[in-house]
Amino acid sequence: MVPLALLCGACASKGDLQQLETNMLSEIRALRASQDSLNRELRGAFLDSLETQQQRQARGTSQQQRQLDEVQRSLAQILDLLGQIQREMEWGAAGRAAVVPLPAGPAPAAGEGGDAGEGAPLYNSAQNQFNRGAYETARTGFAEFLRLYPGDELAPDAQFYLARTYEETDDADAALAEYARVLELYPNSRRAPSALYASGRIELDRGNTQDAVEFFSRVVRGYPNSDEAILAQQRLSDLRR
Repeated sequence: MVPLALLCGACASKGDLQQLETNMLSEIRALRASQDSLNRELRGAFLDSLETQQQRQARGTSQQQRQLDEVQRSLAQILDLLGQIQREMEWGAAGRAAVVPLPAGPAPAAGEGGDAGEGAPLYNSAQNQFNRGAYETARTGFAEFLRLYPGDELAPDAQFYLARTYEETDDADAALAEYARVLELYPNSRRAPSALYASGRIELDRGNTQDAVEFFSRVVRGYPNSDEAILAQQRLSDLRR
């Protein structure tokens, strides 16, 4: 399914962890989609009770159940991987750590899941600057987008990435303030749990464990069905050990 990887826990950076978490979110979304599809197929097979199809159903249901079991095992592997990486990153384990299969796949694109409005060219320009590492230029672009198009479908993404520009330049206080605006302005967007989780990660990096636990707990309580809730729960489990 996915290749094996070896990571150097002592040499990994904060950026490495963030990229791995992004990849994991992408993999979790794909696995959840597969799981939902298989569950629907299983329900359909159980509901279809025509006698002429019973034998075919029995074979199909068995195969679908095996596929569902495999999806669930893959999801469990991802959570195990995340926990190990986080412990290596935060507790400074020495030496090289053998890691379970690394999830493959690109990071989710900003704005995916919604059609872009008239501000899309400006947003895309800012996003390109962000991807190039030109964070101050990207920051100006996202801020201008939000000034001109506060009601655009891409506005939650722009606000989230505006906060990211501060996080990437190690301005933790400004990043937290901008992530808070995601929650204030777009509490029902898909970026809301992402902003909460990122806030928890910042506080954890600063050694504010109690604040980090509160942010991670808010993800789990307020957005239990989000992919970030899986990551937040793993963080909480590690912090409470």
